[in-house]
Amino acid sequence: MLRLVQLLPLVFLILLLAIGALVIGGLLYNVFKRRPRSQPQPQPLPELTSAAAVVAKRELHSSSLQSPALSQYYVTFQFPSRDRMEFPVPARDYGLLAEGDVGRLTFRGEQYIRFEREL
Repeated sequence: MLRLVQLLPLVFLILLLAIGALVIGGLLYNVFKRRPRSQPQPQPLPELTSAAAVVAKRELHSSSLQSPALSQYYVTFQFPSRDRMEFPVPARDYGLLAEGDVGRLTFRGEQYIRFEREL
């Protein structure tokens, strides 16, 4: 019994050191885990130009009591491959485009850049 009483401070010290090491290890892990890593910058999408035809136009209107009326304009283009893409377009371009127009569409990803009508 005497020997167990003599070992008790040593066991307590070992447990205290183990708990302290776990706490410090956990803190260090969180610090280094959350450190921002340098991410490779995404390459910008290329600007593409392709033959296309205007096949559809639509407007989306929304308003509320707190904000003025908002209009968004969309045009759907069809490519020679028969694929279609819809782009949000500025109001000015929306007004100048008509269904059936054929020309060259320039875009970047899902961003409309311009449409040059063939005469």
